[in-house]
Amino acid sequence: MAQRPPDILRITEAFQRRLRANEAAAVKRMAQGYERVSRGLVREGVQVAEEVARLRAAGEAVPTWRIVQLERYRDLITQAEAELVRLGGENAEIIAQLQREGIELGVGMAQAQVQALIPASIRISFNLLPTGALEAMAGFLEDGSPLARLLQDLGVETARKIGKLLTDGIGLGWNPRKVAKAINRQVGMDLARAMRIARTEQLRAWRQSSIQGYRDQGSLIKGYRRHAQADDRTCIACLLEDGRLYATEEDFTDHVQGRCSVIPVTRSWSELGFPDIKDTNVEWELGEDWFQRQDEDAQRRILGNPVYDAWRDGRIELDDMKTLHRSPVWGDAWTANGLKRALEQADIRRAGGG
Repeated sequence: MAQRPPDILRITEAFQRRLRANEAAAVKRMAQGYERVSRGLVREGVQVAEEVARLRAAGEAVPTWRIVQLERYRDLITQAEAELVRLGGENAEIIAQLQREGIELGVGMAQAQVQALIPASIRISFNLLPTGALEAMAGFLEDGSPLARLLQDLGVETARKIGKLLTDGIGLGWNPRKVAKAINRQVGMDLARAMRIARTEQLRAWRQSSIQGYRDQGSLIKGYRRHAQADDRTCIACLLEDGRLYATEEDFTDHVQGRCSVIPVTRSWSELGFPDIKDTNVEWELGEDWFQRQDEDAQRRILGNPVYDAWRDGRIELDDMKTLHRSPVWGDAWTANGLKRALEQADIRRAGGG
């Protein structure tokens, strides 16, 4: 029978399920908005293609420059930019709400996690910054923030891509069906990008507020651990970092849409003046140890065949499979390396450069 996970891990997983439910509702709203915009742009794009086809059927040459001058084409580009920028504003509101919900869940999770580590015989109150202060620390979608600028620019960028797509495609003689498919694909790419931003920002707000909750407990909490889900869906970078102990003042590092959570670690109860109480922190199996004891099939699924073979041949080590990318805008993030990058890091390591 599988061992029952500690209370603190069950608490963490319960909050993660609530996060996913909030995310699913937000993503559904975003998808509905893009579907509405896409229908209108497809209708207009098809009309441009049909007009060009009529002109050509009448014997007129319609090069790219002529397409750009068509009134219907100009109206389409104006509409695309206006609709997509408006959609970006709607997405900003959706993401801001996800962030707020993430902060509320992060605060609640930190409190529940810490309480799970405190023995019933000890009474300790939970300290917490006001929610408004936490929101300010999280850097919400205020004017001038990197995220706000990104969402504002995304609609303009996609409108320009649709314009180029139309001039190139119609110039090559695409039929209306192909034009419609291409517009849908481009709008779908915009949606996928917006969804990635939404998921990442929700998770960032959730973890940041949890960590701040640990910091607010003063000397009780000495740090926190990264908790990666130990399965073959988790990237090797996160697995290798799983169980890492951070000091409470350290910031968390994760990649886009990273699923890792955080677990508080208390000082020993003897340090806190309770010598007769045993340590209540979770006994941790590091992610690297978990990975090492998996069978070959599981390891191949996680690494992919090329990286697995290079590792088994001794050409790379596990630490060569991850890189810490640093960004002054989005913060640091551990990411998994492909074979080429892993081999490069192995060469640097052997040469004594890392």
